[in-house]
Amino acid sequence: MRALLSRQGARTSTEEFFIGPVESSRRTKRFALSRVLPAVLVAIGCLALVLPSTGASPSGPATLYGQYSNGLPTSSSFFPIGVWFQNPAGGDVPAPYTNQAQAFKAMGINVFVGISQENGVAWPESYGADQGELAAAANAGVYVIGGGDPNCTQDNTGGDPCDTDHASVASVKQLLASLPAADQKYFVGYEWTDEPPCNMNITSQVAAISAEDPTRMTYANEGAWVADLPGNDIGSPSGSGLTTTQCLSDAETNLVATSIASSDDYALTDPWHTSTCAGANCTYLYGVSAANMRALAGPTKPVWAFIESGTDDLGLSTQNGACNWTSNLCASGNEAAATPVQVNSAAWDAIINGANGIEWFCDASDIGSTGTTNSGTTAYDACAGGAGDGSPVGGSTIIPANLTYIDNTVESYAPELNSPDLSGMEVSTSNPSVPVVDMLKQVGDDDYLFVESDRDGATTATYSDPALSGLTATLVYDSANQYDPANSEQGMTFTFSGTGTFSDTLGTTNNPYQVKIYAIAGAGSTDPSTTTTTDPPTTTTTIPVTTTTVPPVTTTTIPVTTTTLPPVTTTTVPPVTTTTVPQVTTTTVPAPTVTVPTTLPVTTTTLPAPTVVVTTTTIPAPTTATQPPSTVRPARHLHLPPVLPIRDLVFSLHFKP
Repeated sequence: MRALLSRQGARTSTEEFFIGPVESSRRTKRFALSRVLPAVLVAIGCLALVLPSTGASPSGPATLYGQYSNGLPTSSSFFPIGVWFQNPAGGDVPAPYTNQAQAFKAMGINVFVGISQENGVAWPESYGADQGELAAAANAGVYVIGGGDPNCTQDNTGGDPCDTDHASVASVKQLLASLPAADQKYFVGYEWTDEPPCNMNITSQVAAISAEDPTRMTYANEGAWVADLPGNDIGSPSGSGLTTTQCLSDAETNLVATSIASSDDYALTDPWHTSTCAGANCTYLYGVSAANMRALAGPTKPVWAFIESGTDDLGLSTQNGACNWTSNLCASGNEAAATPVQVNSAAWDAIINGANGIEWFCDASDIGSTGTTNSGTTAYDACAGGAGDGSPVGGSTIIPANLTYIDNTVESYAPELNSPDLSGMEVSTSNPSVPVVDMLKQVGDDDYLFVESDRDGATTATYSDPALSGLTATLVYDSANQYDPANSEQGMTFTFSGTGTFSDTLGTTNNPYQVKIYAIAGAGSTDPSTTTTTDPPTTTTTIPVTTTTVPPVTTTTIPVTTTTLPPVTTTTVPPVTTTTVPQVTTTTVPAPTVTVPTTLPVTTTTLPAPTVVVTTTTIPAPTTATQPPSTVRPARHLHLPPVLPIRDLVFSLHFKP
């Protein structure tokens, strides 16, 4: 039997049927991150080198998606929130939206996981062409994972699971080539199967797809195997001859073969594992599934978890007996549909336990008003907010409003959720039957502590880290503020004591599985726990050291001769004698006297009179010419044009009835 490792390393769970997230009264933090240089211990005769830990802390988007040139965004502000098997171009949606892409985008959903089959034909419906689904998603800014069946080829004429080649990778690539480049970037991966049988070789199929398009991701959701629950054998091939253990092992191999590890288990409505838990107290299984997926996938692969949205999950809840929609209970002890507060708790339980993406399952069945019969009519768009969603619980307003609240909250903490997990915080619970799960993150100098009570009930949790002595934790998010306002503590502050502890309650009457987020200002600059690794244990390698004895150094004494110099003779220079120069005498010389005669002699000369000759010339009378009257051209009117006014120019069938 497989032993699933928890994120806490060697610690084991008190649950008998799985090894999942640690939920004890006291434990070390999961997903410890090593951020220090190896310590070097010197001992006699050997050198002990403590190697850095390879903790399972989830990586950020740059590592998770950066290897694909046509993958999802690598920004720390992006957290994947998907919806299974919808039609972006159509659907029953409320005003003002005209298609599902717009409606889901408004709810905070950013990825279509699979595109629903129109009239039973897989997407794209024709070779190299679809019915507008991809363009609609791109126009709304929602990414798409779909198509790309590796069993189809361009030359195929039928006889394989696709009937034609329209769903092949080549068909999808031709469709992309027909779209603007701005739209092409929204297609980020291939999804060609769901809950595959364990003997299907997903690894070889991934290789075939990647050979045709290595720039995009691959995705093939697994069934409830990874939760390791009795009876959850979805995907087990009848008559395959494989044992349950072998089939489970093969399913795990398939899980990690794709670019994204994904699994579904609708714990609240599933009627087949009530021997494990019943009804409302099954929410913790979402955390179990996420923790086990993370243990299998490691830190560098995206782990996405399916969450039920509040429908009957395509009739799943009625598969083993009728349901009473007034009490919300079914004959097998499961719930008819998850309530809004349970949906919120399930999503956060998965995230706190290692999921770095969530996927909504919105499919519902048209169930009669009594909730006791399943007509088999499918309403795929049950949580898009349309009038005909067919869900007796939630109608067309409660479900989309609740998903919008959850999506917006999760996305607002994307930078924190995308940062590495930190170690150092110890958590204890006053009620052993209500364990507490937690996750510690850091952005800048602030730590963020995410916690959730992990059973139906109330407890007082105590958080301890000596390095945080005197710091203040502010409760920035309390799920009770939405689901049980009278008992909300949102906005309260808690001071770490001198020993670095504070306590707070978890679990209210109307909000069991209560979720809280504390911001600890300044913890990043003072908390050595951010640089300490306790999980997994360090590996010590003993490296023998050869010691060479160096011969002693020989010291030679060299005599030194000292010569005494005679003292320096100082000569005194006599002072300088100063001679005073007598003042210069100035003599004034009188101006010379000049005598000028007063009378000068004048000589007069008489000149003869000049002779004047006058010549007379007769000038003829001038001829007068008559000039024609001048023609003056009148000024032309300049016609200017008038001044113009300036004008503002989600899945195919998951559970088989």
